[in-house]
Amino acid sequence: MNESTAVSNSATGNLSARFWPVVVSGAPAENLYYCMPEIETAEGDYKSGDEVLLAGSTERILDQARLTSTISEVLIHVGKFLTKHSAGGKSITAIVPLNVVGLGLDSFANAFAENCRSIQRQSGGQLVFELFNFPEKFNLEYLDNLSITVFPFCRHYVARPSPGWTDFTIFSNCNFQGVAFDLMDKDWPADRIKPHLKTFCAAAAAGRLDAYAHGIGSEIILDAARRAGFKYLVGSGVQGAIT
Repeated sequence: MNESTAVSNSATGNLSARFWPVVVSGAPAENLYYCMPEIETAEGDYKSGDEVLLAGSTERILDQARLTSTISEVLIHVGKFLTKHSAGGKSITAIVPLNVVGLGLDSFANAFAENCRSIQRQSGGQLVFELFNFPEKFNLEYLDNLSITVFPFCRHYVARPSPGWTDFTIFSNCNFQGVAFDLMDKDWPADRIKPHLKTFCAAAAAGRLDAYAHGIGSEIILDAARRAGFKYLVGSGVQGAIT
């Protein structure tokens, strides 16, 4: 069962966060959850995941205030969740998706660091950051700067590259621990998605990176992801596999 928290934000609507249990394939079970931010706007529109986190970064001029507000609220939810479930010495880890465009903004980076410090002070839980929305071209220095920002606050960090990316060497060279594939909760035809999953996992293995799959929308896709070699699995199609 997933769990959620919510607060009201007058600028964007009602921002909440669901925490989906993550299944670890071929390894001992972990108290590991994937954070999925959600918003119901004042107009009644419903948005979740990347649509929430990318808001403010898709236009030529960035909406720094919106990006900063969003990451602050998401991390507040994460902190509350970790504090609640880390009681009694229980170790909980939350995977938090992070829009890398924001990390280049002082206001965003400062709010990110402040909220992460608050989580460290108040919770016994841990964080894994999933960095996404990379530019089309970047170099090792760019990744180093991102890593320097997130490293003090997390257990480790992983990358979610653009679809079709098959060479993860640059992430390995910058000490990323894994790469993620978003299946977007769609019921993909198994015969069409299997080759992409296998190619992704082969590239991850070549870089000695763990493979994460989220947005798994059916048990058929879950089986395909497991067979392809994904280690971390999350989504509505994974629910039946959780005990």
